[in-house]
Amino acid sequence: MRFLNLVGIGDITTQAQKLEQFNRILVTGIDRSKPAEETTWIYQAERFVKETFRDWETGGRTLLVPCVEDKNEWIKIVKDDPGKKAERSIILSLYELGKSKKLPMFITYNRNFSHLIKMKDVGGGTEDLVTGEHDIVLIHREFGVVFMQVKNLSSKSKVKENVQKAKKQLKNDVLSLKATVQESGSGDVNVSLCVLALANVKRSQVEAKSLSDMPVPTVFLCEEDLETAESIERWWNEQVLHQLSNSIIDSRTYLKLLAIYIAPVYATPAYTARMTTQDFNFLTADKLDILVNGPKEFTVKGAAGTGKTWLLQEKIRNIVMSWFSDGPIQDKDEKILVVCFNKHLANHFFRTLSYLLLKSAMAMLNRWRKEIEEENEKRKVRQIIVKNLVICCMTPYEQKVWGGEFSGTKGTDKAASVQANGEDNEEICSANQNWRIRNATWELFAFHRFFENSFVRLPRQKMGRWPLKNRIVRRLFQSFAPEPNSMNFLDASLKIIALEEVNHPLQLISKGSVGKSMLGMSSRLSECRDLVMDLPQTMQHVVLADVQKILKTRMPPFHHIFVDEAEDLCQGFEDHWLTSFRSLHKGAGGYFWQAYDPLSFTSMPASLKKNLEGAHSLLAVLRNPGSVLETWTTKLSSEQDFKLYQSGTRDPTYKRDEILSGHDIQGPKVENFPVSSSHLAERILETLRDKFGSGTHPGDIVILFAYRGDFFFHKDRLRKELESKFGTSPSSPRLLVEYANFFKGMEAPIVFLITNQREKERGQFYIGASRSTSYLIQLAMEASEQEDEAAEEAHLQEFVASLPTDASEEYKESAKRRWGHLNFIS
Repeated sequence: MRFLNLVGIGDITTQAQKLEQFNRILVTGIDRSKPAEETTWIYQAERFVKETFRDWETGGRTLLVPCVEDKNEWIKIVKDDPGKKAERSIILSLYELGKSKKLPMFITYNRNFSHLIKMKDVGGGTEDLVTGEHDIVLIHREFGVVFMQVKNLSSKSKVKENVQKAKKQLKNDVLSLKATVQESGSGDVNVSLCVLALANVKRSQVEAKSLSDMPVPTVFLCEEDLETAESIERWWNEQVLHQLSNSIIDSRTYLKLLAIYIAPVYATPAYTARMTTQDFNFLTADKLDILVNGPKEFTVKGAAGTGKTWLLQEKIRNIVMSWFSDGPIQDKDEKILVVCFNKHLANHFFRTLSYLLLKSAMAMLNRWRKEIEEENEKRKVRQIIVKNLVICCMTPYEQKVWGGEFSGTKGTDKAASVQANGEDNEEICSANQNWRIRNATWELFAFHRFFENSFVRLPRQKMGRWPLKNRIVRRLFQSFAPEPNSMNFLDASLKIIALEEVNHPLQLISKGSVGKSMLGMSSRLSECRDLVMDLPQTMQHVVLADVQKILKTRMPPFHHIFVDEAEDLCQGFEDHWLTSFRSLHKGAGGYFWQAYDPLSFTSMPASLKKNLEGAHSLLAVLRNPGSVLETWTTKLSSEQDFKLYQSGTRDPTYKRDEILSGHDIQGPKVENFPVSSSHLAERILETLRDKFGSGTHPGDIVILFAYRGDFFFHKDRLRKELESKFGTSPSSPRLLVEYANFFKGMEAPIVFLITNQREKERGQFYIGASRSTSYLIQLAMEASEQEDEAAEEAHLQEFVASLPTDASEEYKESAKRRWGHLNFIS
């Protein structure tokens, strides 16, 4: 019970008492300090409002969000639904009134605002949810927020029943705002007025209905009020303005209301956790037990969105907090290695994990010392964390792993963080650059261990020159000097060694784990060299001295190792990666945790089968709303994703039909649109305008291709068209267009998943669909025959480049046929 002792509850005797006390400390103690303002969802939403509606504070106009392009068509498509038709008619009447009177007001509608979880005292779970499902919301710059519930009665005799239903929902709406402002620390923001809109009921029918039990002033909007523009203006003046005359708000409150109801906020616990960085929303009883009682050697498995990454991250946070449990420290030597395969997930860790650890450590220090020199202490704590935290992305391909090109849903986090630091920008950027170089060097070192553990297990007849190459690499590492020329020499030498028997780097892939490891060493060293050369000369020697120290490491350097996306490491390096990382682990009480997605396995190393089948299973999905979860569980067909229907290759103890939702949020309906390849950008923009108006910025949107060939053929054109139409600048977050499998480990509120109508192009539907925390829009692309052939050829040529140089034509043709079969099922 080391962790329990460290947080000061080691004297409690029973397990139940320990868990109860730990829950209380976790929720009310450790989380007592508020997150930095720039990381909170309310801050980011306010910033979004300011950037999107630049005249929000001064403009004299009424805005409809989402906007409606064709008002007649908008009414026409619901002509057979009297309720929706009445609601839309009222919305347009209010909008026309606002425009004619130049009211400083926003109108939004049909929005589910269950975006904040009201945390309970135990576990911070998702059980206690306050939901606001508003038909219409008006936010007036002077008078505040007005909630409106619309009822269109099917029978005149049901007036009382419908009034009661509307009142009940309005009361929930009021509570949802109260919960929202409480959770965001926004002070007192109250509802100014509620409206019961009865579109086909005369006022005389409701005059006797009491509204005195409502928590805020409430009025009726009736049939005669909606007859003409003059009648609704009269209703506004007599009913609304009369009630609102004493409800004056300031601009700060107005901005918060716009942030809550106009900014693009969504529903699932995953989205809320990401926006606040207070990830306790994921803490179920099961995960709490793992965090407190989990063994040093631990394996967890679960489908996408079940909280595997969060669990690893939270364990790391607990370890770092324990360092400061007795107050400030001057130094620490307890290195933590975080491993993943996907570059986007590595970028996420790099941008957010160190900050989360810093914030948690400072919260722990504030518990022990009320008065500390915060900036100086924060600088020391940051140095300790960076010194001991290593993040490795083990994809072997040459990619700018540590670059800032990824935007996704967090592209503005970094900008906000840097802006908030003001004068510290240069110092922080320099420190980050040095940290990136150190992480890249550790990746190089790890790839060398992969290489050594791969070739020694080759049959003698296939050993070839690999042992000789390894001896040369070892000598190069041991002779490395902290000088730029030495770095250039090492880079050039390793390229010669890696490419000695191939014409193209990708041809190393055909040589299995040993070739991929060599490719990883070469690509990561080149990346590391480029980063070093970008530094001022005065800094290069200092950084290269650190590189030298890493390359000459002999003893196991890491106290704790946490591996995410382990299934991808198996796919790339069989079980050699595990042997390698164990050789880098000190043991002696340190943690070694692994996380797998059993649904993403195409093949499982036999040596890992027992370990994986006995791993702890996570079955509750917290990322996807119910509508999205259904697309890759109960409603998935083999035509969409053949991999999930392959047998004999993945863990038989983890079954897709046992996966369930970890919350009760159904979310928006998943829509599917057929679209020609030439109109992808137009369809995406049209959908965004229809659902979100102008209120969606590129950082909220990810466009994923389910089929790799389509991605390589269409990505550049689609990205260029979308960025042009969005009007993004070089300094703004990039709109992410990606192959679904390259986005593993990440998530986004709005996901467009592009599939292909060709039956043989079954792609990564599960991986793509499971990225969505809120909206999933499927685009079934209809490409021309020429485009189909070009996409397939682009994918084929990528594969051909990886074939051995000396392969015979017969071998190449056989390989192409094999590629065609694998492409059909993947």
